[in-house]
Parts: sequence; C-alpha cells; structure tokens
Amino acid sequence: MSGIHAFYRGTTPTHKFTLCNVSLSTLENVRICYTQDDDDILIKTLSDCMKENDNMLSIKLTQEETNIFRVGECKLQLRVKTLGGQVLSSKQYVILCRDSLDDEVM
Repeated sequence: MSGIHAFYRGTTPTHKFTLCNVSLSTLENVRICYTQDDDDILIKTLSDCMKENDNMLSIKLTQEETNIFRVGECKLQLRVKTLGGQVLSSKQYVILCRDSLDDEVM
C-alpha cells in the first residue's frame, strides 16, 4: 500500500496497492477488508477497484464510508484470488482515522 496512512472522517481517501509477482489480468476476486476493534467496518471487492496499471489497483472511499469509522486505529488487508485458484494476502496495515470538525457530506 502506498500513500497516506491516515485519513479524516468525511473525506475521500484513495488507497493504492502494488501487487508483486501477480498481474491484475490473472485475478478472479479481490477483497479489501477494513476493521476496527476486530469488527469488519467495510469490505470492498474487485468491482470497487480501479486498475492503475498491470500490477497496481486503487480503492477510493466515499465520504459516507469514511464517516462509518470511529476515530482511532483501523486495520486493512488485501486478499486476492487468481484465476488459477491461488489465494494471496497482504500484511495487515494499520491506518489512523482522524476526526473532522464537520462530518456533513458535501
């Protein structure tokens, strides 16, 4: 994952993932899981992702989605399944959710 490792509630952050030794054209499924205190807060799938190039995908969260998070640490992890049936997982990333003075969706 590249980019910032913190986001503010009510914003639209983009998280980018570079896949090593895996081409996006060989993926059958993708799941990106965001958790807080061991509770699943948000699950994104391949249809939610944007292809940046042959080995990088990105996911953009909406204002409504970031407002779901509580202030504090959250974890995210990427899992992929290839067309050949291989399932791979990234490490767990810890990112910080920060508070905004105004949570109104613009």
